[in-house]
Amino acid sequence: MPSPKYKLVYFNAQGRAETSRLLFAAAGVDFEDVRFSNEEWAKFKPNTPLGQAPVLEVDGKQLCQSHAITRYLANIFGLAGKSDWEKANVDAGCEVISDLHKEIYEMVFGKDDATKV
Repeated sequence: MPSPKYKLVYFNAQGRAETSRLLFAAAGVDFEDVRFSNEEWAKFKPNTPLGQAPVLEVDGKQLCQSHAITRYLANIFGLAGKSDWEKANVDAGCEVISDLHKEIYEMVFGKDDATKV
């Protein structure tokens, strides 16, 4: 059976797709890394399931939401933990990353100029 063809679609930034990129690297699995600029987003947006990025395509099927993508990749690459305890700790790590994304987003794009970088 041939290996799946993976394509990860996201802005030309680390952001919410970087954990997925790191999982591909850790697993040694090739994927197409499609990156677009803010100006190009309008062209990509209508082709996404929820009008959001990142999107992972697996043999043409689309999966959205960064944490669903991360958990899917960790599971299929055997990196999600072996025991229930290890899996729970991996999930906790995912939640930490989510919290960090929220904080970074506010620092970059938030409305409070005092906290923007």
